[in-house]
Amino acid sequence: MKNKTLRTALQLLMFFLLIISVPWYRPPGTEPKFYLGMPDWVALALTCYALVIFINLLLWLRKDEQGKPTR
Repeated sequence: MKNKTLRTALQLLMFFLLIISVPWYRPPGTEPKFYLGMPDWVALALTCYALVIFINLLLWLRKDEQGKPTR
């Protein structure tokens, strides 16, 4: 049960990260701040995508450790 709850929580976190990666919350015409030469919304989106990839990797590795077939 614990593994299923953790898996569900991580999947919900991935969904949340994908939702906040889209800059729908920015008012039109807002001047972006720049981080590492990128507008803030691009930096946020790339960070969210990287975290989603990492969480997905963790979920796949946990699935492989449990001895379930991978297809």
